Parts: sequence; structure tokens; C-alpha cells
Amino acid sequence: MKTIIPLLLLLMIVSCSRPVVSDLTESENAIITVSGRVYDDFANQPIKNLRMYVYKPASLYGGVYKIMAETKTDENGRYSMQFQNKMQTYLVSFDNSGDKFIFDSNNSEHFLESGFNVFDFKIRQAKTFKANIFITNNIYGPLSIYNNYHTESQTIPFGITNAVKYFKADPLQINYFQMYVHEPDGHYWWKKEIFSYSGTKDTMEIKITADLKTFKRYARNENPGG
Repeated sequence: MKTIIPLLLLLMIVSCSRPVVSDLTESENAIITVSGRVYDDFANQPIKNLRMYVYKPASLYGGVYKIMAETKTDENGRYSMQFQNKMQTYLVSFDNSGDKFIFDSNNSEHFLESGFNVFDFKIRQAKTFKANIFITNNIYGPLSIYNNYHTESQTIPFGITNAVKYFKADPLQINYFQMYVHEPDGHYWWKKEIFSYSGTKDTMEIKITADLKTFKRYARNENPGG
């Protein structure tokens, strides 16, 4: 009997001092941390003082958009944030107000998981094309032109043969300018021009010749290159 009582006391002390695994798991999941670096892959340098933020997107079930945390990158382009996990969907992204950055579609934002997350962003400062556009042999209608998916289509009214337009330019990748003119019956004329950005200035001047004799005619439901 004397031997059993000390043994029971020892077991009680050990069991009380042992951490509860489920409690530790809940504690770790209560905070979400995300960190990383933002780098200009054209200038080959970190992007400093850029606003980074974590947000909860709106949902079809009444959930509202909400900023959960925000910060700015330091001199080395690094950032770090943490916030309370409310068991929702969270994404980390950067401030692209003014549409001043170019980036791959899979590098604009990232979904976060519980615990620690590390995400680096490789983006680049957009440049500008100053395009001098010369239109010839157009007997159909207005000419629309855009650069890849970096800018909205811009329209030059029918009858105008020379215009200056400004377009967002990717300094790292090839820029594909696409031009088209619609006919009244739905057919359209289409052409693509390729430009690469060069130099160190923020604006590069280019010349685009839109001669409809060099365009290709497509049916209304036909896609170029199809």
C-alpha cells in the first residue's frame, strides 16, 4: 500500500505536466504568418516601400471583403505580416493601384494556409509606349488597337489617318500589338505587330503602320490564328 500511493502521485504529476496536443494545435493555428520578398525582375533589384496586404475576399454567402493585415516592404523588398485566423479564406497581394506593375497571372496573389507562409513576388515596373500610328487603305470603319492584355483597347475614329496613343509596355517580355477593323456585315480585318522595349527611359517612342492591305480578313466568329 505504501508503494502504490507514491506511484499514483507520480502518475498524476506526470499527466498534469504533459501538454495537451489539441490545445497546442489550436494555438498554432490561431495566428497566420506570411512573409517574403518583392523583386523587380527587369531592374534586378528589390522593390521597397510597396504596400503589401492580406485580405479576406467577399463571398456569395454574405461574407464581405476585409483587409486582415498590411505593411510595407523594407529596403531589401522584404515584408512580414501576421493576423488572427478566423478559419476563412485569405490571400496575400500587393498594391497595384494605378496599374503600374506588370506580372504573371499566377504571381498577383497567393492563398494562405494556417501557420507559416512564405511567398515571394517577382513583378516589374511598367513602361510606356508612345505609339505614332499611321492608317492607310481603311474604307470600313474605326480602328481598334491594344497591347497584349496590358491595356484596354483604344479606338481611332474612322477617317483619322494619323494618331498618337499611349500604351502600357512590358520591358521584359515581347509586346504584341493587335489591330482590327470591323465591316458592317461582321467580318473584320486583323493584324499583329511585335515590339520589344529597349533603353532605360520610362517612355519609348514607336511607329505603327496600319495598312489594311497587310491585314487579314476574318469571319465574324473566326479567331485569328484559328
